[in-house]
Amino acid sequence: MEKVPSSPDAPGLEPPPGTTSYLNGAFTLQPYLAVEVAAAAILTTVMVIARVYTKVRVMKSVTLEDYACVIGWAFYIAFMGIQYSCGRHGQGTHQWNVPYKNVQYNWQYSNYGDMLYSISLLSVKLSILLIIQRIFCSVRKNIPYYLIIFLIAVNTGFYIAFLIVPAAQCIPRTKIWNPDAAGHCIQPSKLYIASGIFNFISDIAMLSVPLYLVWNLQMSMRRKIGVSIVFGTGGLACIAAICRIVFNNNLGHTKDYTYTHAQPTMWSIAEIAFGLICTNLVVLPRLLQHLKEVIPSTTHSAAKHLRNNSSNNGGTAKGEWSQLDERQDGRSKGEWARMEERADSDRRFFKEEAKLGDEEALDASVSGTAGLGDGSPRPPPVPRK
Repeated sequence: MEKVPSSPDAPGLEPPPGTTSYLNGAFTLQPYLAVEVAAAAILTTVMVIARVYTKVRVMKSVTLEDYACVIGWAFYIAFMGIQYSCGRHGQGTHQWNVPYKNVQYNWQYSNYGDMLYSISLLSVKLSILLIIQRIFCSVRKNIPYYLIIFLIAVNTGFYIAFLIVPAAQCIPRTKIWNPDAAGHCIQPSKLYIASGIFNFISDIAMLSVPLYLVWNLQMSMRRKIGVSIVFGTGGLACIAAICRIVFNNNLGHTKDYTYTHAQPTMWSIAEIAFGLICTNLVVLPRLLQHLKEVIPSTTHSAAKHLRNNSSNNGGTAKGEWSQLDERQDGRSKGEWARMEERADSDRRFFKEEAKLGDEEALDASVSGTAGLGDGSPRPPPVPRK
């Protein structure tokens, strides 16, 4: 049984030989944790807001992966809030410099954080997998289609299990933060290592599917690289998962929980952030396209308004000349409008008759709004065999 300090305000651990406890002013990783939490919260929140705006206002098409993304982001914010609070109570500080009552706080709330982490990461991964399925595999039920279904099932099963196991880490649960209580517990470091290994393997599998499909499509090299970069941001999550495994392994070889646990926690924050970035980058090009269309239109309207005001403030003669110019411009513009209308009609006719290339099909699948002449949705690209 672990030796428990005699007072809640006593140091949470006996200091190593030759080391003195400093309950105030000791070195801590908490400032770095706070900066990471703030940066991750701002970045992911901005990207999720941009995604929601794009899907609701621009594309007017909300799909299942959008709900999964928002749920994952909400639990991610809650997860980071708990980790920040743990940092304020000694996480990132050597345990012999932390009051025992704060160590208990870290034990208790880190356990809650583990459950939030599972829900958040599962939701983010489901969002990515559903996007891959909709873009690449909604027409033909081929091997990649069944592989994605398999990944969805395996990830769901694992993270539900990882949600249940921390909830039952100790029986009774109060033993999590009261180690001197009667009962028994599962070693948490083993859970963290198992989670990290699974995350790394599943991330590699999720990354491989879209990259394989993209490079088997017939599109320009530049476009292939661009799409690969979007999904390739998931590779950063793989790196974070590896680092998390390394630091979680240290938890099983030390009693300095408050300091050692902060390091894999920071990599957990980065891991989910990279996943959220990946699932949102797929939608952001559509928002940029929308802004390119809206901004010139707004500028043109403002310029036209200024010209009208200027013409109204002129003298009678100037007004007559302006009216004459407007009639002349109206005739010219009318002729150009009719010519452009006929050209647009021809372009639409030939476009409806021709088959979409892979690039156009990919755009249609991402936006979910582009359709054929009758308004039916365009099929996603089918990879070449």
